[in-house]
Amino acid sequence: ISSVSEENEIKKTKSVSVQRGTIYDVAVDATDKFMITSGQDKRLNVWNMASAKQMRSYKPEGVTGELYKLDVDPAGLFVAACSFDKWIRLFDFYSGNCIGKVAGHSELVTGVRFTLDGRRLLSIGADGCIFVWRLAPELTEAMHERQEERKARTAEMKKKEILIEKEEQEKKAK
Repeated sequence: ISSVSEENEIKKTKSVSVQRGTIYDVAVDATDKFMITSGQDKRLNVWNMASAKQMRSYKPEGVTGELYKLDVDPAGLFVAACSFDKWIRLFDFYSGNCIGKVAGHSELVTGVRFTLDGRRLLSIGADGCIFVWRLAPELTEAMHERQEERKARTAEMKKKEILIEKEEQEKKAK
């Protein structure tokens, strides 16, 4: 984990060594509070960004290959992960439950990415194909609801910050 200094230099602030093999990919959730990794241990591991401590670890049932690449949806509710068994799975970010899986690539799936509107999942593979998967409307709706909730919370927090700042200015003026 790193930060950017005032001189626009990137500086390492935390470092993590894992006990169980290679990490193949990392993604950050919508709040920037958590990162999730995939790798040789066939697990989805959730880490706290500030402390670099592992918060949760999910061992998905039925996964025969190592989890390779992953992405978190724009709302932070779901994780898409592909594995060496050529399957793409969709997981609930908070429970780790597999809520769906698809296959179609004839070779290793080398990447997955949610679209920003949450309606589709893209996958690429060693077979030279790009697949566009349409997500179920219920999933897209859940993502949009979560994004609206986050916007409302952010607006409320900004209002509170403005009020506190105004009160502090009034105290200084007295």
